[in-house]
Amino acid sequence: MYQRIKTLMVSPKGIINYINDKKGVTLGIFIFFLLLYLLPNILTGTNSLNYVRNFDSNFGDSNIKKSINYEIKDYQLNNIEPDYKIEMLKGQVIFNSFMIDAVLIYNMDNSIDIDYNLDEYKINNGQNIIVLFGKDSLSLYYANVNKDNVSYKALATKTYRELNLNNLSFNSTNLTTLNINHKKVLENFSLSLINKFLPIIVAIIIIQGIISYLVEIIIYALLCMILYRQIKIKFGKTIKIVIYCSFPYIISTWLQMLFGGYIFQIIGIIITGSYIFKTISQIDQNNIRERS
Repeated sequence: MYQRIKTLMVSPKGIINYINDKKGVTLGIFIFFLLLYLLPNILTGTNSLNYVRNFDSNFGDSNIKKSINYEIKDYQLNNIEPDYKIEMLKGQVIFNSFMIDAVLIYNMDNSIDIDYNLDEYKINNGQNIIVLFGKDSLSLYYANVNKDNVSYKALATKTYRELNLNNLSFNSTNLTTLNINHKKVLENFSLSLINKFLPIIVAIIIIQGIISYLVEIIIYALLCMILYRQIKIKFGKTIKIVIYCSFPYIISTWLQMLFGGYIFQIIGIIITGSYIFKTISQIDQNNIRERS
């Protein structure tokens, strides 16, 4: 098995020597290559920081001239001004170029009733995310704003201690400072939720990877059956050839993970195609010699 895998990796001319392998041997090589193919996706998927790499937020606009008179201190929300008042701020949360309207509410009574403030803050109709800064916890809600009313659905709640949020002030009229602090809060919250569901995310990545690898093999095989139909190779053997020739494509997924860019994947597809072409050409030459 080791010699086979070594040949398939570094010696495309030797692939033809193994196309008559038994199904068990082929299955073992398929599983080994599949694991290599899945590994970059698994390594990327298990790093929760990757999910917030393209995360951003934007809160506040020219209509907001006042600071937010709240701070998180000793893992609790405190009102800086003596007169207690609910504060609200609207903006957007941006994730991988996807943007959704969001509303931040600072309320130590843990209430998210914003109906009476719809007009004042010009909250957009449609889907919104509401982030509630409570006395000792942060809560995330999905909200559907429809004309004069809002319907809520609770998604998650985490304490400031759980999120490692402390000594964070929102008492600034500088929107840049406000956005930096809000981004830190939302990133920590997002990471906490992602870590909770990471096993499910990785399972989905694995399933998607298996399906992707199988589909790519089948597409390669179907193209071979069409392009080289005069050689009359059975579909099962064509599948085996594609599996045995797929190592360059697998390496390209590793290079793409390390360096980024789709150029490596394109090169991998071309090299894999050339391996398949060489192998099928060798089969054709052998068939011609057998007939003569």
